[in-house]
Amino acid sequence: MYKSFITWGRYSLSVHQPAIRLVMRIGLFYIITTVACVQLLVARHSEAQSLAEIKVSLQLKNEGVRDVFRKIEKQTQLRFAFIENQIDDKAKFSLHKGAYRVSEVLDRTLSPLGLTYMNTGNVVYIIKRKSQSLKAVNFSQSDPTAELPVQYAEIKIPTIKGKVIDDKGEALPGVSILLKGTQQGTTTDIEGNFTINVPDQGAVLVFSFVGYISQEVPVGNQATLNVTLKVDQKILEEIVVVGFGTQKKQSVVGSIVQMDENVIKRNGNVTDLREALAGQLPGINAITSSGEPGGITTGESATNIFIRGQSTWNGGQPLVLVDNVERSMNNIDPNEVASISVLKDASATAVFGVKGANGVILITTKRGQQGKTKLNFNYTATAKVVSKVPEKLDSYETLVRKNEMIEREGVLNQPSWNDYMPYDIVTRYRMPQSAEYAAIYPNVDWAKAVFKDVGFSHRATLSAQGGSKAVQYFGSLAYLHEGDMFQDYDNGKGYKPSYNFDRFNFRSNIDVRITRTTKLKLNMAGYYSQKNTNYNNEGSTGRADQWMWSSAYFLPPNIFLPRYEDGLWGAYSEGGNNTVNPLAVIYNLGIRQTRATQLNSDFTLEQDLGFITKGLKASGMLFYDNTIRSEGGIYDITNHVRPAEAATNVAYKQIYPLLYKGPEQDPSEYTKYLPVSTDEYDWILRPWTIRQEEIRAANWDSSIPVERRLMYQLSSAG
Repeated sequence: MYKSFITWGRYSLSVHQPAIRLVMRIGLFYIITTVACVQLLVARHSEAQSLAEIKVSLQLKNEGVRDVFRKIEKQTQLRFAFIENQIDDKAKFSLHKGAYRVSEVLDRTLSPLGLTYMNTGNVVYIIKRKSQSLKAVNFSQSDPTAELPVQYAEIKIPTIKGKVIDDKGEALPGVSILLKGTQQGTTTDIEGNFTINVPDQGAVLVFSFVGYISQEVPVGNQATLNVTLKVDQKILEEIVVVGFGTQKKQSVVGSIVQMDENVIKRNGNVTDLREALAGQLPGINAITSSGEPGGITTGESATNIFIRGQSTWNGGQPLVLVDNVERSMNNIDPNEVASISVLKDASATAVFGVKGANGVILITTKRGQQGKTKLNFNYTATAKVVSKVPEKLDSYETLVRKNEMIEREGVLNQPSWNDYMPYDIVTRYRMPQSAEYAAIYPNVDWAKAVFKDVGFSHRATLSAQGGSKAVQYFGSLAYLHEGDMFQDYDNGKGYKPSYNFDRFNFRSNIDVRITRTTKLKLNMAGYYSQKNTNYNNEGSTGRADQWMWSSAYFLPPNIFLPRYEDGLWGAYSEGGNNTVNPLAVIYNLGIRQTRATQLNSDFTLEQDLGFITKGLKASGMLFYDNTIRSEGGIYDITNHVRPAEAATNVAYKQIYPLLYKGPEQDPSEYTKYLPVSTDEYDWILRPWTIRQEEIRAANWDSSIPVERRLMYQLSSAG
C-alpha cells in the first residue's frame, strides 16, 4: 500500500493514497454542486426580481390588456410577445393613478384571463395557464394585496437547435444568427452548432457570415434547423489590380487592399490624391506636414505615405504606377480615378524588384464604356479651418500674472522689481478698450489677427463617357481653386499678395478595337497650375515663412497692433527676428507665381495571340512625359521686412506705452518711426518691380525645372 506525505512547515502527516483520492472527489463534487445551486438561485432570483423591481406610473379606465402592454412599453425597455387569439379584447380593467410594479400589474390583468407570463431579458412572453373562469375585475375596488389562487402549468419556451455548414458540407463557426426584427441572437460554435429561443412558430431566423449569402429561415413547427450557406461569388469575382495585370480576388495570396471611386470621394475636395488615402485603407499611414495650398514651396506634395510604417530614413515612399506607368500621383484629379490598389508585402511587390521595397500604389484611371454618352458635372465647395491652436492669456491677464510672480520672488531677486508694471497701467490693457488705448496698449489675439475663421476651396469637374463596339472613350475636365487662410489686408502698394492655388486638369482615354484581336489605347492627360506665395525664402528673409505661422503660438499680445489706422505696420525692433510683424511679412514680400505644366501621353497596342496558345497575349507601350515649371511675379525691391534695417521697404511705427502720459502729449515723444535711413537722405518707400516669367533654377531648388521622358515597354502574358 502506497503512502503519501503532506507537509506543513516542519510537521508532516502520513495518509493513505486512496483516502486522498476519495476526499478530493467528495470535495470536488461538493464545490461543483454548491456553485451550480448558487447560480440557479441567483438566476431564479434575478428573473423573479427583474419585473418586481421595475415600476411604472399607470392609470387605467376600462382599458384592455393590449393598452396595458403599450403603456408599459412606453415607459420601459420591455417588449411583449403573445399569440393573438390568446388575448380577450372584451376584458376591461381599471386602476387608480399611481406607481406600480410591472409584476403586480401583470398579475392583476393576466390572471383573470387564464394567462401568465415569463420574461427573458427584455422580452415578456404571455402564455396560457391552467383553466380558470373568465371574469372582469375592477382593481380600483378590490384589495390590491389579495392573493389569487393560481396553479401554474409547466412553462415552455420554444427552443431551436441546429447546425450551419457550407456548400462543401464543412461546419461554419462564428455564423451570426438573429431573430428577425429583434436584437436577440446567437452565433455558431466551433462545430457549427447553435441553440436559440424563439417566441412562437412564426419567428424567422437570419443567418449571415462574411463572404457568404445571408439566408432567412422561417421556424414553423421545426425543432431542428440545418442550414447551408452558399459562397457569395460576387465578392470572390471582384477584379483586383496586381502588378502589371489583374486577378480575381479569390486567387490573390499577397497582401493587397483596394479602394474604388466611391471610397475616394469620401474624403471630399482633396487637392492631393495622396490625402484621399488617409484613413481609408488598413496599413496605410498618410502624414501631411503642411496645410499650404498646393503643397510645399516647390509645388510638391506635402503628404508622405508610408505602407506598414516607415522602413527607412531616406524617404521610404512607395512606388506609384498610373495606368502601369511610373508617374507622380500629386496632381491627379480624384474624379479621374477608377480604383487604387496598394501592394503591401513582399509576395505582392516582388515583380517590381527593389523599387517596390517600400510598397506599390497602382492607380487605374477611368475608361470608356459601350453605350450612350454619359455626361457628368460635379461641383464641390469645401470649408477649411486652421488646426487647433493653444489658448493664450491676453495682455491684461499676462501682465497681472507677471506682477504676481515679481511680488513673490522680489525678496530673493531684487532686480526683478525693475520689470514691475504699475497696476493703473496694467488696467489700460483690459478689454474693452477705447480707440486711443487700443493703439497704445495693444491686446492682440494673433491667431485671429492672422488667420480667417474659415477658408474655402472649390472644385468643378465635367466628364463624358461612352462609345461603341469599335471605340470607347472617357474625357474629363477639372478646375480646382484652393484659397488661403490669411486675413485680408491692403498693403498700400498696389498689389495683393495671396497664397492661393489654382489647377486645371484634363484627361482623355480612348480605346480603339482595330481588329477582333487587336486593341489600341490612346491616353493623354495633364494639368496646368499656378501657386501663389511670396519671396519669403529668398535673400535676407530666408525661410521667413516660419515668422508667419509661429506668431499664433509665440508672439506676445502686448507689443504692437498688426497695422495702425494711419496705414503703418506695427513693430518692436528690440525683439529682432522673434518679434517680426507676421502680417508685414505676408503682405510686403511681393508675389511669387510658380506655374507648372505637365503633359503625359501613352500609346498601348494589345494583340491577342490565342490562335497560337489559348490565353497568350502580347502588348507594347510607348509613353512620353513632359513637365515644365516656371516662376515670375512681383518683386518688392530689396525683399527686406526687418524694421531695424534701412534696406527694408516697409513703413513701421513703434509705440512705447510707458512713455505715454496723456492725450495732450505730442505723439513723437512716445512713437518711433522705422526704418531709419543710414545715409544723408530720408527713408522713403520704393516701388516694386516685375520679375518676368522664367524657366530657371530657384534658390530653393538647384535643378533646372524641365523633365522629359520617352520610354517603351514590351510584354507578353499567357
